[in-house]
Amino acid sequence: MKKLVAFFTLLFCFGCSKEINSDITSFNFGRDFGLGGYYHYQIRVEDDKVIFTKEAIGMTTENIEKEITKKDLKEIQKIINEQEIYKWNGFDKTDENVLDGSGFTLSVNYSNGENIEAHGYMRYPKNFKEASDVLLEYLETLEK
Repeated sequence: MKKLVAFFTLLFCFGCSKEINSDITSFNFGRDFGLGGYYHYQIRVEDDKVIFTKEAIGMTTENIEKEITKKDLKEIQKIINEQEIYKWNGFDKTDENVLDGSGFTLSVNYSNGENIEAHGYMRYPKNFKEASDVLLEYLETLEK
């Protein structure tokens, strides 16, 4: 019986999302609000530098590019783990009945080859509002 339970546990947990404890090599997070505009954050590691970029179009147009620290990147990883954003990996849902809605895109690549990819249009993963609010609050501090 124990072997049967172990088998089904393994079967159903294959591909389960888990915390990723590796260095982020690139990060992209964006929200699109249809006719209301969009914002997009990108962080990339180039040589020994960490480059932060924000592009936003809506009520105002804003473009920022600056260098941030590896500590900032570690903080984003901490948020991804604490808010369980890694569980969004593989999320790809769309409500095709809505023509002018909102959506999101997330892509995180790690030095060990793992990644997180998620996309939604008028459909969102569990805990999206709370987790994305925490992530966005931190990203906004990097703009200054």
